[in-house]
Amino acid sequence: MLSPIGLVAVKGLLTRRGGSLVLVLAAAMCGSGCVSVQGYNNPTVPPRWHLYGGLEIGYAVAMPRDWASFDLNTQIDLAAGVCSLDETTKQLRRQQITNLHDRGVRLFACDQSRDADRQIPLAYAVTGSAPQEGLDKYLDRQQQAQGRDLVERRHVNANAGDMVIQKVRERVTAPDGTAFDTTQYQFMVVRFNAFHLFFVEFPTGLESAVGSDVELMGTSFTPVR
Repeated sequence: MLSPIGLVAVKGLLTRRGGSLVLVLAAAMCGSGCVSVQGYNNPTVPPRWHLYGGLEIGYAVAMPRDWASFDLNTQIDLAAGVCSLDETTKQLRRQQITNLHDRGVRLFACDQSRDADRQIPLAYAVTGSAPQEGLDKYLDRQQQAQGRDLVERRHVNANAGDMVIQKVRERVTAPDGTAFDTTQYQFMVVRFNAFHLFFVEFPTGLESAVGSDVELMGTSFTPVR
């Protein structure tokens, strides 16, 4: 496995082309040699939600009813189609998703109830090496990229145990030149001797509509191997 992800380098997916994403830790995805015997419990699934994942994908997460989840090993085209407004958006989305998959990402999801919008809530999971100095000290020495602001960091007792949640805001420019604010939640936990991260990002204007679901979804995130 490679060194922990440089969170400072992780960029949003809402409008950027995948080539601009520097997901150095996504390449550190654990293979079959990293399977652990450590136990886990599947997360509680709220009414009308669904559970996605399992041992093959490496994670279990409770997803809202209107979210669609994909295994990028076999469903890149399906994910690009479902998570896009039109053919132009689909081509950009496919490039973004393909770049994520090339770096080891398998679990990808989007809010398909908002597929009429060009910017929709998206989620994906990555895994890297656990920071030797501990997660808090590792995060303390990270710096956000220019234009990105850390809004908050906190610990919660989640289904996977002690979890760190970070909330980051960024001003981005869409391909048509429109500028808007995005929010990215980073749900982080160390399990099975690895550093697991679940990212959920959405236009900041949607926070009142999706924020509570994002919290429930993110805190349900459970590495299973």
